[in-house]
Amino acid sequence: MKKLLTIFILIGVMIFPMQIHADSFQDQCSSSESTQLRETYNLIVSSYGLQGTITPPLDDLSALSVSDYHQPGELVYAVKNIDHVRVSLYRYFASFAVRYSDGTLAYNTLPNASEQFELLPLWIDRTNDKVYCQSDNQYYLLQFDKLKGYKFSDEPQEPEQALFPYGLSIQESFDGATFEPVEMEMVDVAKFTRDDGKVIFQEVFEADLSTSCRYLKIQIEQFPTIEYIDISGISGVNEIDVSDATMVADVTCTGPQHDQYPDGGAGLPEGITEETDEEEETKQEKSSSSSSSSSTKSSAAGSEETTTIERSSSSETTTTDSNNTSTSTSYTTNQYYFILSDENSEVMQEVFEQMGIENITKEDSDTAEDTSDGDEQDTVVSVSSDVTAAAVSGQTQTLYSDAQNGNNSSNDILLYYIIFGISLLIVLRVISLVRMPRRRPSDQEDDL
Repeated sequence: MKKLLTIFILIGVMIFPMQIHADSFQDQCSSSESTQLRETYNLIVSSYGLQGTITPPLDDLSALSVSDYHQPGELVYAVKNIDHVRVSLYRYFASFAVRYSDGTLAYNTLPNASEQFELLPLWIDRTNDKVYCQSDNQYYLLQFDKLKGYKFSDEPQEPEQALFPYGLSIQESFDGATFEPVEMEMVDVAKFTRDDGKVIFQEVFEADLSTSCRYLKIQIEQFPTIEYIDISGISGVNEIDVSDATMVADVTCTGPQHDQYPDGGAGLPEGITEETDEEEETKQEKSSSSSSSSSTKSSAAGSEETTTIERSSSSETTTTDSNNTSTSTSYTTNQYYFILSDENSEVMQEVFEQMGIENITKEDSDTAEDTSDGDEQDTVVSVSSDVTAAAVSGQTQTLYSDAQNGNNSSNDILLYYIIFGISLLIVLRVISLVRMPRRRPSDQEDDL
């Protein structure tokens, strides 16, 4: 009973500190609470921005709005196996400018499809929060005129400091400490009108991510001030006092699609061809003739060199050409042997069965005798894991395969189980050593 209690405590301690990453998912942004997979900063649940009657009706009425306009709002996700993100925003102040065919600039409007126009991005000076639009290599300042409404300055104005893209930033990271922005594209924009006359813009952006991305940051901002021009022409600076001026409504992340393998698993990287069953059998027959073999061949066309190494049912193939571009494919089957006593073996077997591991086999007594140095007959438990790795042009990618359900995270789970098993073995071994009877001094004297 004490052993089982120790095992479950050890498993709990090992599980909870593990970093969890999410595969393909959709965040409808209905809560501002941080979770194990998502952290939020400077975001609150929208309470005003989407109220009232909206025409045409909005399908999604849940969103998170930027709380303090002097700071950006952020969503940080722990992700894995994703390569594409789609972000939907609601704004009372658009993040784009409209330029008509005659060169005229306009703001906070979306013309009809029958008109000729283009959308231009905005730029912000973070030292004074001034927003500009670049047109024909000239910068025009965003203003609010008491008579004309929102507009850009009539004459070009040179920014005082460096400008940064305004509105949305999508960033990726591999360690969670350093984030790099990725290129994004506005793929859709629509205009909605509330019953009080206010206009809401829906902006949809998409971006491609690296498949090795582990952390994703969605950063949205709202300029806090705007230059104000009164009726007499005197200018000043006014604070933006509109609640829920900028909102994030939806974040959807998707992973790579492998239509070539509908039953699960990942395809081969570009430049690596898939072997047929006959080629694989021929390769196995050649490799089985020797436990350790190597061969080298050269081709006159590009001085190509191929080396094959096999040890303990592992094979590795490396190809190098004159352009220093390498392509290697390795197929490895790792066997983990655990030496257990009969009592510990039964406990171990029960724990693994509760974990749902079925590929645990007991070797015959001959294998046990070869791997055991003690007089007591032990049980050998073998756990095997197959990992397929491929590298193309010096960049390594790991391909996860699951023959049962195609779940890309199955290998990680199996690796966790192996770590659990090794830790359990250590605990069991310590317990057995503690409980081992020690010889008293009197016994040693009797032996003498």
